[in-house]
Amino acid sequence: MLKQVFADIKKDQEYILQEMVDELNRRDTDGVQMYVKYKLDTRHRLEHFFGQAYKEVGGNRLQLSENILYKNADRLRAVFRNKFKDNPNKADEFIAFKEKDRPKAIANYVYSDKNGNQGGDDGWNFIGRGFFHLTGRIGYSNFNNYINKNFNIEDNTVENPTLVAEYGKYAIMSAAWFWLSNNLHKIADESKNDSNNENVVDKITYVINRGTDNQSKRDRKENYTRIRNAEIF
Repeated sequence: MLKQVFADIKKDQEYILQEMVDELNRRDTDGVQMYVKYKLDTRHRLEHFFGQAYKEVGGNRLQLSENILYKNADRLRAVFRNKFKDNPNKADEFIAFKEKDRPKAIANYVYSDKNGNQGGDDGWNFIGRGFFHLTGRIGYSNFNNYINKNFNIEDNTVENPTLVAEYGKYAIMSAAWFWLSNNLHKIADESKNDSNNENVVDKITYVINRGTDNQSKRDRKENYTRIRNAEIF
């Protein structure tokens, strides 16, 4: 099913989808499969979840780590308007950095105080990762508490945040945690069989990526519609 969602995925990335499937099908200690516990157990829920995820990870590129290698100062200013409104020339300074140094410098500046970040390298360490791009020290800490408490997982995603992008298991778990924590399954349940459900897509988009642009909103609706019409789930 996931290979139908990500139809043109590279062969060397298919293992990521398998790791996700293994997690969704895994039975918890009480014998219940995780896709049920994650509230990904109806067509409506799955269609909305993966329609959003497809956009978040760049479609078939399956980018589980946020790409912050900006090459254009105008684009950088547009995406992070509030950070550069008082000092727009700062964006040009970042573009002048060598490419290998630019992502970290940008992330530490634009995310310095976002979602519990405490300056230093927090912006870079806690960039968006996973299926819904888990972001910020608070996000990583809350997710870490969730998996440690509920699944006795010893891995620490605060000390090792790259785990969320390196393993399909954590990529899907972090998105499922966000899905549950924000009751997005309940919004998905508002979908109707005789509707295009664009209003429902917009509601979920608002929670997952509140500041996204109009093109992104359109893409998410198209993703949802494609998955739904193909009857993948």
